[in-house]
Amino acid sequence: MAKTVCKILGVVFLLVGIAGFAAPHLLGAHLTPAHNLVHLASGAIALYLGFAGSMSAARTLALENATNFWINAGESGGIRPSSDSAC
Repeated sequence: MAKTVCKILGVVFLLVGIAGFAAPHLLGAHLTPAHNLVHLASGAIALYLGFAGSMSAARTLALENATNFWINAGESGGIRPSSDSAC
C-alpha cells in the first residue's frame, strides 16, 4: 500500500511542480520557482521509492507527507472548524 501511495504522490507532485512553472498563480496560489523545484524533487523521490525503494522507506515518506499535509492544512485553516458559524 505504501508503495502505491508513493507512486500516486510522485505523479501528483510532478504535475503540481510542472503546473507551477506553467501557471504560477494557478488557483490563487503564489508559487515561486524554488517551491516548484521542491515539488519536482519530492515527486522524483516519491516515484523512486514507489517503484524501486524499500517498503519501509516508502512507508516513512508516505507518513511524512501525510503529517506535512496535516500541519500545513491546519496552519491555513483547512482542517479547523470555522469560528464564524452561521448558526
